Amino acid sequence: MFWTAACGGRMWRAGPVSGQMRFVMPPKTACPVSLTQFLEKAEPMKVVINGQEMLAEVKQFSTGSFGWYMNGKTVVSIDGKAISVQIGMNLTVVGSKDAER
Repeated sequence: MFWTAACGGRMWRAGPVSGQMRFVMPPKTACPVSLTQFLEKAEPMKVVINGQEMLAEVKQFSTGSFGWYMNGKTVVSIDGKAISVQIGMNLTVVGSKDAER
């Protein structure tokens, strides 16, 4: 008989003989769309950072996953001083790496 426990937001499982606890991965999330569907139907996504609108483009990543990608620069104010910041953002569809091609 195995038993499980939650600790720190993670699930742990102990074996019947050793009693040692080990981390148990949750089941993978299945992606509801194929890569082809995503590339044909997904549209660029508007992202607003510090009031500045930017556009994240539809992308297939080199890892095989897909989603949206955006990079750019903007200026934020800290203690009245203008600070230039660089932005890099991936929005990856969960389960897309294993999605149907």
